[in-house]
Amino acid sequence: MGAMAMMHTRDRYICLECRYIYDPLRGDPKGNIPTGTLFTDLPKTWRCPECNISILKKGVFRRFEE
Repeated sequence: MGAMAMMHTRDRYICLECRYIYDPLRGDPKGNIPTGTLFTDLPKTWRCPECNISILKKGVFRRFEE
């Protein structure tokens, strides 16, 4: 896997409502999202497993940078 592909694979997103961090290397077992699913590939019906906010709500999820 190239450096650019690896970087996108590791892109994590944070829910600004509850601070949950979606990590594609873990997926979301609670929501039946398999490991390796990029945030941009999550289904439109996906909701934050912590606070249940919709992925469609604008501005709630942002790319997480440490």
